[in-house]
Amino acid sequence: MSFRPNLQTTVISTDRREWRNPSKGFLDSVWPAPPSDERNDKGALRLTRRKADGGTRPVIDLSRDRHAQPFGECRFLDQVSSGLHKGRKWLDWGMFRELMRVVRRLRKECPWDRRQTLSSSRPLVLNEAFELDEALRKRDSGAIAEELGDYLFMGLFLGQVLEETRGIKLQKVLKGVVQKLKARHPHVYGDVRVKGVDEVLANWERIKRRGKKGSILAGLPRALPALQQAQLIQERCRRVGFDWSSAREVLSKVEEEVGELKGELRSRRANVKEELGDLLFAVVNLCRHLGVDAEGALKDANEKFRRRFEIVEQEFARQGRPLSQVSLEEMERVWQHTKRCRAQKRRSG
Repeated sequence: MSFRPNLQTTVISTDRREWRNPSKGFLDSVWPAPPSDERNDKGALRLTRRKADGGTRPVIDLSRDRHAQPFGECRFLDQVSSGLHKGRKWLDWGMFRELMRVVRRLRKECPWDRRQTLSSSRPLVLNEAFELDEALRKRDSGAIAEELGDYLFMGLFLGQVLEETRGIKLQKVLKGVVQKLKARHPHVYGDVRVKGVDEVLANWERIKRRGKKGSILAGLPRALPALQQAQLIQERCRRVGFDWSSAREVLSKVEEEVGELKGELRSRRANVKEELGDLLFAVVNLCRHLGVDAEGALKDANEKFRRRFEIVEQEFARQGRPLSQVSLEEMERVWQHTKRCRAQKRRSG
């Protein structure tokens, strides 16, 4: 009879004397009060749990159960994960360990990987982040899986570099993020009650600011693309109540900024750049209120323009005419024809 764990199963790691309840997850489930244990006539360990009536209930008999053998944390997950949830499997930690072995070997044997530092890795991380963002924007599942793998690799690679150059182990990095996430989700890991997303975000900001001085905007990366930065600034302010009450009000602000820009263009144009910046900031605010990612919307617009302009190029290339010899009116006619064709295709599709 093979052992198939379930949500009520308690498991012991005999080599490290740790008891774990699978229903509690992987990182936070060490029981402060482990079940009692006893040895059978063959010397094998048998675990029991105390029942309410004072009796005991067997949990695992290591002399009988094929899967219930001494193991460490990772071996436990590899060996019995398939029985934890019906129809659901845990992460294959063996593959995770293999990836870490790849990272360490590359750092030892590959000249290019050995040369990388925390500073030189910065553009690599940004590149992987943008490639993952592109895959997410296109909703391409295959590309998302591939780019997510590259992104995870870069995170582990940076962890290895950090350990080698600064002595900070990946275990400490993981422990830090686990503790932070638990602390900032008291409605999950504590007894705090929330009514919705707004209260969750308000709690997040309040906990994040605890013990810190300065602006709530201080932690925003200045290297972010401007549209993303603007949207994050506005979102941070919204979480503390500094925001327009509706998209209609923001649209009025956009129209106001357009009017100020027109006034500036009629005068000396000394502040055109500033007025354009205010207009862009207001448009980003409108995007946020409408639930639209401003950066993604502009990327989509860029891509749409590129597709249409490539059709214009192809049309005159077919005629054997370089664009430098084509009038603006001719290009505009092809452009408008392309727009009409696209619109008809969308309506029929």
